[in-house]
Amino acid sequence: MSTAPADKPQGIRTILWLEKYMSIIFLVLFIALACLSGAYHHRVYSHAELFEPPYSPYIKPGTDGPLITACLLTCIGVAVFLLSIFIPHSGLWWLACVVTRFSLATGLIASAVLQSQYMPLPLGSCENDNMWRDPTDITEGTPTMFEVLPIYSGKNKFGRRYKNRPCEALITIWRFEIALAVLTVLWGLCACFLVAYAMIADSPATSAPLGAALQWLGKPFKSAAGWGKGRRSKERKEAEAKLLATDPEGMEYVDHEMGIRVRPI
Repeated sequence: MSTAPADKPQGIRTILWLEKYMSIIFLVLFIALACLSGAYHHRVYSHAELFEPPYSPYIKPGTDGPLITACLLTCIGVAVFLLSIFIPHSGLWWLACVVTRFSLATGLIASAVLQSQYMPLPLGSCENDNMWRDPTDITEGTPTMFEVLPIYSGKNKFGRRYKNRPCEALITIWRFEIALAVLTVLWGLCACFLVAYAMIADSPATSAPLGAALQWLGKPFKSAAGWGKGRRSKERKEAEAKLLATDPEGMEYVDHEMGIRVRPI
């Protein structure tokens, strides 16, 4: 059983509208992550000594992970965007989107976990970037990873000087991955709703409960869309009510010549 587009719940129509534009937004975000991780990747690989003891064995996979994940995400994003133009968006299509998006989110989280193994503590801060997390068996005076990597400086387009510290660059990538993973999970949940809608469109047995749930999902969107219209309608009704006489007898018209009392209908 198929449902006409006009009969789709408001929530489903909103999700489909988001799907139309979110693919482009995510593609831009993936490209941005690839650029950030590519610059950091070059900075780390220019100091091969960081891949040897006493430095953390997680440095290499933690440096390769963001770049590989970002490039993979970009390629998959382009492929999915092109396929979505030619392939009908059936329940199987949305199910494939769910699997793909949750897999990509898993890759982003795994990359962030690898980086957290050698980032300074507390995580997300560069306060202790000149200190070893585990100073045991570390020769005194051995520079940390972030002391080995160079600090880039220059001028921005406004003429202001800036310094790009390696620790701050890594934290920027780390936060970007976490935020992108959360957005990808939410994007995957949107596809889950579309899979459920495709199921109720093809299976009358499940259409009643799931259809009611999707209608309930669309109530906030419907309420937000009709709030202004409903308010204007209410104000118009109140204005019309004020024009009516409060005394029903005052609405009567007397024909003095005929002596007939008439009440308008």
